[in-house]
Amino acid sequence: MRSSLLFFLVFFTALPAYAQREVWLEALGKPQNYDFEPTVTSVETFETPEFRAELFLQQNSPDTRQKVLLLKPLDLKPGEKRPGFVVPFYDADRMCGYDLATKKRMPPGREYAEFGRQLVRQGFVVACVEPYPYNLLADPDGTAQKQGLRWWGRAAEKLLADQPTWTGMGKLTADTRLAIDFLAAQDCVDAKRLGIAGHSLGGKMSFYAGSLDDRISLIWASDFGMRWEDTNWDAPWYWGPEKIASFQKTGLEHSSLLALRPVTFILIAGEADGEQTRPQLKRAQQLNPRLEIHLFNHATGHQPTKETVEKSLELIKEKFGVN
Repeated sequence: MRSSLLFFLVFFTALPAYAQREVWLEALGKPQNYDFEPTVTSVETFETPEFRAELFLQQNSPDTRQKVLLLKPLDLKPGEKRPGFVVPFYDADRMCGYDLATKKRMPPGREYAEFGRQLVRQGFVVACVEPYPYNLLADPDGTAQKQGLRWWGRAAEKLLADQPTWTGMGKLTADTRLAIDFLAAQDCVDAKRLGIAGHSLGGKMSFYAGSLDDRISLIWASDFGMRWEDTNWDAPWYWGPEKIASFQKTGLEHSSLLALRPVTFILIAGEADGEQTRPQLKRAQQLNPRLEIHLFNHATGHQPTKETVEKSLELIKEKFGVN
């Protein structure tokens, strides 16, 4: 494995920038007969003591739409432009910290993983977006979230049956980049100052979309498992076991994805990520010395801690010039 990794890193470094990107785009795959206009429809607006919000449905395939929840700071003035963040996760509720059905505050215990709420309170405009398993299949009785991984398995089966030349990770990345399109088009957003942030699954989505999208200058990810062996990358809704086996055989790893562009990368580690992640981060830096990498390892479990989130937010505010 070590020799194949060394061979790949030498080979990858020798490739021109466009070819390095193509390695990952080819791995993600492309859908067939997938032309559509990503129209956006406003569903509702509401206000909490911490932000103003508007829920949208955005076309994300010829026949499906994804939820995008736009969060605006309470002190945002008419005509003002703020830096923006896309925040993907299982649902927008847990990223904004409020139950979208009742508009009530979520129970305490995971407030530091509420990246959307944390960022809008710091003055950023935020777009929270859901992943494909919750909009690919019809869910008339609202049981998708309760079915857990069974729903993800069903959605992956349908996706790969409909689009055998694509991957689950390709779909997740494409949908996240649609949310970046949505956010960049908002009148209150400075499209030249965009970041992306996510915890766990949202970290995976943020890492891929942020690494591949030239509009993103900062990626904030929490405990998504950067190494193939540290989380369930082989699940069919991500890559599947065959792809992961191929990547491991050839030495393809996430250091080369992160190295595609000179972004600021902030990683909160705790369980799926940790000290074992440092060598990949170091290799990414060797591939692209213009990367700025920060690792905050609390080593206390999967949920980010108050200290690591506060450190991250201070750094993010500094990078985007937010007081």
